Amino acid sequence: MLRIVLLVCMLSTTKAVSADHTESECHPGLAGCGFGSIYDTAVSASNRYNPVSIARDVEYLGAVMWDSRQRKFGYTVDRGARYEDEVRATIKIPKGFEIVAFWHTHGAGGYAGQYYSDQDTSIANTWRVPVYLADPTGRLRVFEPGDETLSIFEARKLGLGNGRGYAKGRMVRRNVGSKRGL
Repeated sequence: MLRIVLLVCMLSTTKAVSADHTESECHPGLAGCGFGSIYDTAVSASNRYNPVSIARDVEYLGAVMWDSRQRKFGYTVDRGARYEDEVRATIKIPKGFEIVAFWHTHGAGGYAGQYYSDQDTSIANTWRVPVYLADPTGRLRVFEPGDETLSIFEARKLGLGNGRGYAKGRMVRRNVGSKRGL
């Protein structure tokens, strides 16, 4: 299961995010920008990175940020190591931005990659923001703070281990960033 280590710091800079989706016009550190909703931002990040994640069996993680000046959303991205279920991400928050959600992929992941790990659900509950998951089947799911998690018995029965905090999440879109959906 995915282990995420987040290092979040404030970055003081004044360059604004463009209303366009072109990376070159985004605030430094953002991989995509100019989106009208958290959902649209998560879909765009998933469409862009989930095919690569599946093909290379590498997990990607990023934050969805709100730019209060431009009144638009953007996202960051960090890549994990190949075949590893861990992503170490340093997320720099530019002045005037705030983290409003996280998004990530589970690589080729197999069956277990369709579920949120205890680390994933912990991030949602600790940060009090939704966490989106683009799974290996191309489904986009969301886990909201306080959503129900699987019991230890259910997790064990599904082959996810003996821990607490695993979850299915709520499917919000099919064929996002999968070979079938593109």
